Amino acid sequence: MKEILLSMLRQNMDGCARDQFWAVAAVSGLNGLLVSKAGALDTLVPDWTLTCATLFAGVYAVYYIVHRHVAYYRYSADIAKLLANHDLAPVWMKKARHPSEVATWLGSGFYVCWVVGATVLGIFVILAS
Repeated sequence: MKEILLSMLRQNMDGCARDQFWAVAAVSGLNGLLVSKAGALDTLVPDWTLTCATLFAGVYAVYYIVHRHVAYYRYSADIAKLLANHDLAPVWMKKARHPSEVATWLGSGFYVCWVVGATVLGIFVILAS
């Protein structure tokens, strides 16, 4: 039973990382479209609509990245609890890390900065065109 739980928790952790990647990819794609086709989109959609959509996508992506970051470390803590009494498990797997530790934010922090930068760039291009 413990092996099944470990497998499921590991799959959930992998899903958290994958979800973060796709959130970044979606926002990057949206803002890439805005940067490359700003002039053409101006004639089809009002600036305020594009600005609101871009801002909403960016804010939601940041929320989603943070949410998935916290979930990842909760699953990691659950694995640490399951392996606490196992002699064969490595020490690093038995130790739960808190999602607010600075070291845990290396990847997620980069994603958040990327999304914020892409969103600001997209809004700048919309307003400048």
